[in-house]
Amino acid sequence: GMRASVWSAREGEVAMACRVEPHCNACGICVAICPVNAILETVDGVRISSALCTECVGYADTPVCMEVCAIDAISDACTIEWKPRRDSAQGAV
Repeated sequence: GMRASVWSAREGEVAMACRVEPHCNACGICVAICPVNAILETVDGVRISSALCTECVGYADTPVCMEVCAIDAISDACTIEWKPRRDSAQGAV
């Protein structure tokens, strides 16, 4: 129901939130340390809710999860441009 919308990040949408990269090993340290409880362990792996993540603004100078991740599996998604699929970009001005 209402919870599902928290996890929706559609293509072409830019969210101010950190993002878990595919090489995450689900160690769980970020889940434990997140000050706003925006990180959850799901059946699909560790996920950061773009609706809840504040990038630690007001809590720390840089996202705490990025600092504690030993394998650099979390990126700052607001620096990532979501690229639209090629077929939908054809003919766009």
